[in-house]
Amino acid sequence: MQKTSLNNKILDIIKNELKMKKISIKDGINITKKWDSISNLNILLQIENKLKIKFNTREFNSLNNTKVILSNVRKKIKK
Repeated sequence: MQKTSLNNKILDIIKNELKMKKISIKDGINITKKWDSISNLNILLQIENKLKIKFNTREFNSLNNTKVILSNVRKKIKK
């Protein structure tokens, strides 16, 4: 999957979950008003489901902003 296509897919998942029209690389839990722990869990579950990947427990705890999520998913897709 191309990098921009993957990024767009992930950003769309985040936007849909948060019900926002725009999301930036700087957005994340405790930074973005609608992004709380429950929505973060839902975002990660949606990413797992749609991209057919799995996050481990440690990843669930650390994947809490757009930049880190994008980076982690890119690494998983390359494997």
